[in-house]
Amino acid sequence: MPGVGQPDAAPFMKFNFNDVQAIEVGTTLAPTTVITNGTDFQLRVRLGFEGLLAPLLVGQNFQVAVHAQNLETGDIKTLNVGVFPVPGGASLADFEVASPNFTTGTAGSGADLVIPAGFAAGTYRMLTHVHFENPVIRPIVAGFHDGLIIMVS
Repeated sequence: MPGVGQPDAAPFMKFNFNDVQAIEVGTTLAPTTVITNGTDFQLRVRLGFEGLLAPLLVGQNFQVAVHAQNLETGDIKTLNVGVFPVPGGASLADFEVASPNFTTGTAGSGADLVIPAGFAAGTYRMLTHVHFENPVIRPIVAGFHDGLIIMVS
């Protein structure tokens, strides 16, 4: 499920926020939405920029953050995916960035995503957003993705 990016002003510039996936670290499994408790995971974000003005973004730093809302308790935690430069060349139209490893655990473990006390699993709505560090670009180029639900079981 793609996210929403602005601007969407072809042929000048179009921000494509293509996907956010969870990958269990240390496995050869495909992307998942059910993560085994105690297993680390990464978030991988696919995006790209197209159009006549898109090359002006090359080298500009953008930040990716995820607001993980626990659906059992309502608690929200922000996971910092990182700060990345926009790549040039053919990669500009479609590229992927990956987070550091995030942890899973039980209540009180200090993990990034936990199974709350009294529940068999922890279910999280992952709202991902992208914004640029440059204050001139920030209000013009931004996006979010709200299509990923992760369950820690």
